[in-house]
Amino acid sequence: MLAFQFNSETLFSLVSSYNGLGKTGELVAGELADNGDIIAAIPLKYDPQAVDNQRKLNKGNEAMGMLKAIKGQSGKGIIVDYRGVNALAAWTYVPQLKWGLVVKTDLSELQEPAQQKTQQLIGLVLAIGVLIALLSALAARFISTPIQQLLAAMQDYTQGQRNRRARIHSNNEMHILGTAFNTMANQIDQQMTELSTQAQYIQTQSGQIESMNNELLRTVSQRTLELKKANAELNENLQIVDDHVVLARTDQHGTLQYISHAFCRIIGVQKDQLLGKNIAQLDIPLVHQVQSQAIQTTLLQTGQWQGQIEYTNVKNQTFWLTIIINTITDAQGELTGFTALGDDTTYQKRLEQWAITDQLTRLYNRHHLTQVLNTEEQRMQRYAQPFCLIMFDIDHFKQVNDQHGHAVGDKVLIEIAQLMQQHSRETDVCGRWGGEEFLCILSSTQLDDAALAAENLRKALANHTAPNLPAITCSFGVAQYQTNLAQCLKAADDALYKAKHNGRNKVCAAL
Repeated sequence: MLAFQFNSETLFSLVSSYNGLGKTGELVAGELADNGDIIAAIPLKYDPQAVDNQRKLNKGNEAMGMLKAIKGQSGKGIIVDYRGVNALAAWTYVPQLKWGLVVKTDLSELQEPAQQKTQQLIGLVLAIGVLIALLSALAARFISTPIQQLLAAMQDYTQGQRNRRARIHSNNEMHILGTAFNTMANQIDQQMTELSTQAQYIQTQSGQIESMNNELLRTVSQRTLELKKANAELNENLQIVDDHVVLARTDQHGTLQYISHAFCRIIGVQKDQLLGKNIAQLDIPLVHQVQSQAIQTTLLQTGQWQGQIEYTNVKNQTFWLTIIINTITDAQGELTGFTALGDDTTYQKRLEQWAITDQLTRLYNRHHLTQVLNTEEQRMQRYAQPFCLIMFDIDHFKQVNDQHGHAVGDKVLIEIAQLMQQHSRETDVCGRWGGEEFLCILSSTQLDDAALAAENLRKALANHTAPNLPAITCSFGVAQYQTNLAQCLKAADDALYKAKHNGRNKVCAAL
């Protein structure tokens, strides 16, 4: 684009004073663009309204005059203009503006001698050249120089010279631009000072934040490790609970929401076969036990039931459970479910049983029999409830061991223990008193009834036969509690020996 805008009114007046360029005369100004194109403007035609501000010229014959002018040549001659029309032209170069100027008129319009027209053209070119030189000088003084000073100040400022300001003394648009630049520079300096202060503050805060962040990261890392450790311990404890604690939870309708592995092991059913099922639909005896009417009534009345249950599962394994069942309610007191917490007391129960059980015959041992005797004595002394003792042993048991061996003797003892339980009442307590001697405690029983029970047992033993076992008989002594346990035991023992003395396989009662 041309660097300077022509004043078409002034140039029109100028040309008019030289009798003009005729109807087809034009003044063309052009410059060479960076890409090599010729950019031309036609700021002056004879008709002042016909101004062509910009045009791109080809580098052919149509631009021959302009191309020479741009290259710094001056001359005259006939050219083919941009319209492809032959014209008489003169051209020259204006170094201050780096412009080429071409003045031309169509040959068809020329009526005067070529010399006269040429002289007019040359004079016009010279006049225009002088005019352009004057304009160029004015532009350099009032526009170019202030612009260069302003640009220099801007360049210095952008390169770090913060004290640099524009010094422009003219009172025109350039003064306004310079003042605006200086004001902007002052504002920028003020903002830079404020930003520097803020940057220092931010840097200080950033250091503190970084220190706090590092401390927070260390704390988070430490807490994370602690949480991982606690979580691992929790999972381990939950696994222990799941493996060893009998625990189950249902909703208010009885649908199983959780059941521990320990509970499943006792029931003898896999967990995935139970979860989501309604316990009323499960064919599990233990479930039926805890759903008994008595337990359900207690739960609804008090919100809790506690008790001990003996249970044999589908694998024929027997367990003892101490179970606590609680109701679950919401904030409004509405029933939402049940929890069952059980303690597998099988091992403790077995220890207790072993402690009171004879390991060979599975009858109660002498220790437990002594405890029962003490209890019966207290009941007798408080409530006058009579009880009797049946004491008996195997006749000639030493001969059984000597002739058949102790293994057969042990089987004989086991066989007698089973017959004793079969021919006893549920309220009777039977046990092995020692060796081949047995004792049966009959609660709330008079002497005559006890003697009759002993006789029935004697007959059962005497008539019983078992494969590979010798026939045996037993002698019985029966006594009723009178004053104390020692007296009662001695009376039964004396009656037993009396039965043996009378020929064995007999029942004798202490009178």
